[in-house]
Amino acid sequence: MEETVETVALNARKASTEMRTLTSEVKNRALNMIADSLNANCHLIEEANKADMERSRAENLAYPLLKRLEFSRKKLDAAVKG
Repeated sequence: MEETVETVALNARKASTEMRTLTSEVKNRALNMIADSLNANCHLIEEANKADMERSRAENLAYPLLKRLEFSRKKLDAAVKG
């Protein structure tokens, strides 16, 4: 089932409201789990980004947008560190 942008936005708002009630310890554990998952799946992320970049170049996406789309290991490490 494909979600609409509106459904995703409403779910995000609901999650945001629920997140406000969580303790810092729970939030930090969640962030650490996300970081671990990003690290564990970095090769999949890099492969998917490579495919996105190739498709975007073939579609003649503007250079500034290509730079924003590129998700290098350096950007991944920065995202993990916060």
